[in-house]
Amino acid sequence: MPILLVGLAWFPPHRAVAADLIHEIRQLAMNGDPEAQYSLGLALEEGRGMPRDPKEAARWLQRACNGQVTGACLLLGLKYQVGNGVARNQDQAIGCYRMAALHDWPMAQYLLALLYLERGKERDRLRALFWMERAAGQGYPGAGQQRETISGRLTSRERRAWPVVKKQWTAEITGSTTP
Repeated sequence: MPILLVGLAWFPPHRAVAADLIHEIRQLAMNGDPEAQYSLGLALEEGRGMPRDPKEAARWLQRACNGQVTGACLLLGLKYQVGNGVARNQDQAIGCYRMAALHDWPMAQYLLALLYLERGKERDRLRALFWMERAAGQGYPGAGQQRETISGRLTSRERRAWPVVKKQWTAEITGSTTP
């Protein structure tokens, strides 16, 4: 049975068919298919076709994120940010959001900027502005206003550094290295 899973995992209403589908997804995931790992993580997170298990979901989402599945990185970042199935860990959340932000996901860029802003360190405020500007450039709701707020709170030293670091970080992300 061919499987096409886009976005959220879909499961047919019949238990027997759903069980077969879950079995096939699990086999693909165990064989290293990152998209299947993401689908299995979603199914476990939502309790679709199997009991809900946020810890096991996190394990499969981590594998999918390692396989460059952008949606898995975003969801895993959210789990780390709030402590759903994993210990709350701001640094892990930032790492996951960065992976998704590098693939130009504006929600990831927005959430990454907010986490950097929460930390409040000088370099992090500039990183927050950088990622919020990218999210705003893609029209992410609220990002333009947040960008203006962050920009207005920069110190004079940060304002002077901004053009240089923005240029540097923009060049770096094209080479897959990010702030």
